[in-house]
Amino acid sequence: WMASYSTRSFGELVLPGTHDSATRYLSSELLPDDEQLPKWVRDAIRIAEAAKIPLDQLVRRWAKAQSLDVGEQLERGVRYVDLRAGWDKPSGAWKIHHALTGQLVDEVLEQVKVFLTKHTSEVVILELSHFYGKPSDEDVERLAQATQEIFGDLVKPFNGDTASLYSMKIGADFVAKNQRVVVVFEDDVVGAKYSFWPGRTLTNTYADTDDPKRMYAFNREVVMAFNDKETFREDALLKLSWTLTTQAQTILASLNIFEKN
Repeated sequence: WMASYSTRSFGELVLPGTHDSATRYLSSELLPDDEQLPKWVRDAIRIAEAAKIPLDQLVRRWAKAQSLDVGEQLERGVRYVDLRAGWDKPSGAWKIHHALTGQLVDEVLEQVKVFLTKHTSEVVILELSHFYGKPSDEDVERLAQATQEIFGDLVKPFNGDTASLYSMKIGADFVAKNQRVVVVFEDDVVGAKYSFWPGRTLTNTYADTDDPKRMYAFNREVVMAFNDKETFREDALLKLSWTLTTQAQTILASLNIFEKN
């Protein structure tokens, strides 16, 4: 679809994206890093133990954020991909995670490359973040190197100015140069070695609620503040998250449904 907007810049478009994009497939294993587990996961663990419910079964009900894999999402129009990369020390591999571990990160990156190779008019913003699992500097370097090896010249190199994404034209600056993946890398120091874009390229927002009305009100305020240009940085793309965040009471309320199923 981006071929129809080749003369536009990112600042003139709203890109559809997904939250925890690669969580269609999740294992039964928690990412081995208890200190960094989000509150909803810690709550779910306590509830599962108290209710004597298999931990992975309860957590998966809330951790699985997508029903399609990343390749299928891209085919349906998604152009922002949110990949949470966790270091799974026992296996010595980087894996997708959302409490539970999932696919190898390399496998998901390959799906993005396949899509870009097939659709030469499209550009993808790919955010690699949440480097949980206590990875060493060498482990993070391995992730960056693997990402560079998979995408190669498709990577749009960071030019030192995050604000430039607003003005770069889809056609002239990305497609014509065949630099069609913007890799936003959480570790700025390591990412800079590979010309990845720093984490500050994106301003992340979320309502931290599982009430749709509160989420709507929060996002409405975010958009108003963004349009006023007083609250948000002008050198970062804004990520507006229509995402409900699990709360302990909601998990408890779900147990009746869980037992019926």
